[in-house]
Amino acid sequence: MLEMAITVNDAVCSALEALDKFAPGEFLIITHLDPEAGETTLPVGSVRRVLIELIREVKRRTPGGALLEIATGRTALSADETWPGIRPGNYLSISITVRTAGDVSPRFDLLKMLGIAQSGGAHLTVTAQKNTLTTLRLLMPQDGSAPRLQRQCFSEKTILLAGDGLEDRSPLRRLLLDQGYILLEPGNQRCVDAVFTTFGRSIDLAVVHRTSESAGGALPDWLASSPGIPIVVCTVQQQGSVPGQKVLHKIRRLLDRPHPRQSILVVDEDHLLRPMIVAVLEAAGYEVREAGDGNAALRSAAKQKPDAVLTEMVLPGTNGLQLVQALRKSGPDIKIIAMSGSSRADTYLLVARSLGANAALRKPLWGEDLLDNIRTVLKDSLPRRLHYVSDGA
Repeated sequence: MLEMAITVNDAVCSALEALDKFAPGEFLIITHLDPEAGETTLPVGSVRRVLIELIREVKRRTPGGALLEIATGRTALSADETWPGIRPGNYLSISITVRTAGDVSPRFDLLKMLGIAQSGGAHLTVTAQKNTLTTLRLLMPQDGSAPRLQRQCFSEKTILLAGDGLEDRSPLRRLLLDQGYILLEPGNQRCVDAVFTTFGRSIDLAVVHRTSESAGGALPDWLASSPGIPIVVCTVQQQGSVPGQKVLHKIRRLLDRPHPRQSILVVDEDHLLRPMIVAVLEAAGYEVREAGDGNAALRSAAKQKPDAVLTEMVLPGTNGLQLVQALRKSGPDIKIIAMSGSSRADTYLLVARSLGANAALRKPLWGEDLLDNIRTVLKDSLPRRLHYVSDGA
């Protein structure tokens, strides 16, 4: 019996569902499907098997973990592009970009990977950039006679998908990818912990998949790390189905509504350090304003109240301790983190805590320590950002 043609998007989703059945390891997977990618003339099983074997080979060669970016699209090869054995023309493509940490690139067995691709009737190109970035691109003939899918593509919003059981959330993944969303899927808790530090600024919404067994328990700690973004908690019965239309309705409504991110005011007269702190916080997804002295900080806070203030104790004009007092008097709900690198830092920070600062940090600052403290003091705002969906009535 002849196998039917398959869209490259269906091939990716099918392969990811099969890969869920074994431990994902230290991986973060980003998936973006082109809603207009069409059908390939290759058999269903061949495309699926090639993808599974390639990703398995990548995982075997990167035991320390990696970031995998999987994307579909259409590729036109001109006569100027010289890939051995590949003719110029229009192809459907599936690219797998592998990013590894450190300075050591994975040692891929390119002949083995080429053999995997060719066994399924596909072409494979490999591009290496620097030491830690490798892109594998599968090229497949497209079915020119088949009409293109008329899938509605909403804006390219990025959604973090996490929660119970990779295998259990496969239907939810498929549902979101079919709408044109970009998905971030952490392989395990360790990957989740790094997501907001690395991608915080580009994440628009988080979806947490939970089974009925875990619904009564505490929500994952990482939710407190999300910089003010809305969070949809989707609960399904153990044998239930994902409430697809409910989830999509909730997501569309939340993404259409403006959601200001948590704002932080950074106060420091150090013109070298302050931009570095701002960069770390912005990369983690926060809205950041800055001031070089206490008076400027008070004017900024009066104009637009921040969620948190990170301030040095030694400042020109209104000093840090006076600033803590004034902020606490004007806004008891403003979170304040005091910091100092002076010779009297311990005394300053102790007094700042007694005046109402929520946390204290001694310089030099480490990025993770800074973000951990920010997330801790802002944690109580989490309930206001939770939106629940279930498969019940």
